[in-house]
Amino acid sequence: MKRGWVFQHDNDPKHTAWATKEWLRKKHFKVLEWPSQSPDLNPIENLWRELKVRVAQRQPQNITALEEICMEEWAKIPATWAWLVSAVEWCVFVCNHSARGDQWKNSFISSPRLIQAIMANGFRTPLGTWVVSGLHCLPLWLYGYQTGLLSHWLLLPPWIQALGALLLAAGRLLALSAEIWCIWTHIEHLTEDEPEQKRE
Repeated sequence: MKRGWVFQHDNDPKHTAWATKEWLRKKHFKVLEWPSQSPDLNPIENLWRELKVRVAQRQPQNITALEEICMEEWAKIPATWAWLVSAVEWCVFVCNHSARGDQWKNSFISSPRLIQAIMANGFRTPLGTWVVSGLHCLPLWLYGYQTGLLSHWLLLPPWIQALGALLLAAGRLLALSAEIWCIWTHIEHLTEDEPEQKRE
């Protein structure tokens, strides 16, 4: 883990415990100050909470049921929540283009290896393709699941539908990690101390 990395904790007791703070101090890691109970600072958290509540109400009894319930409940979340996902994507777009211009896809040389691998060759790698597929195809896949297109029109068996959803969701989570990194680096750029100009 690189020394320049910054941890973002939500002030949960395990994050603010003396042992945790001491370990981070000894390792010389920075921790971003983060107000407690502030999901609005990370918009997608509101959506995860909504999904968690919906799944908990149905009380899945095994992993297969959990998987099916997650897909069903995700598909049932009203479109009024869609702005949360779009907000993250637009925020990343603005951060990248305002800081890096139209060459943003080629400016990740100093980023962590995972980000470099995702962005390599303008997303034209197996990992980049997986991430972009998760980003753009997961909503279509879930729509197809909800409306029965996957089972009735494409005649996909349930296990392929579940596997497809799982792979696309994993790709979307990788995309989210890259999005959060891009937003974070832009925030760092905006908040870094500018060197004082010499007076003549």
